[in-house]
Amino acid sequence: MSVARSGGDLFGEFTLEDIPVDLFFAIDHALRIVNWQENLTEDEMPPKWMWHLDWELETHFEIIKSKREVKYGSSEFENDEEYADPSSNLDNAYASRFFD
Repeated sequence: MSVARSGGDLFGEFTLEDIPVDLFFAIDHALRIVNWQENLTEDEMPPKWMWHLDWELETHFEIIKSKREVKYGSSEFENDEEYADPSSNLDNAYASRFFD
């Protein structure tokens, strides 16, 4: 799947409209799993029994998100005072010309 996603010829002469909907969903699901394997750590990867259960996956990824926020802090810019106040950029010569 990852070879096909990176530019391989998955369907030959067929177009996306020619494939059955079940095959389309299977390919979509396989690409989602490949994406998880490439971007999640081993302890963040959902167990195989959960892969087809959307409601379980939502819960799993909410737990992962909360664990990341605890471990790394909140990634929201609103919580950062430097980003919350645009006037703090007045010291920057390039940015100050936009705040005249």
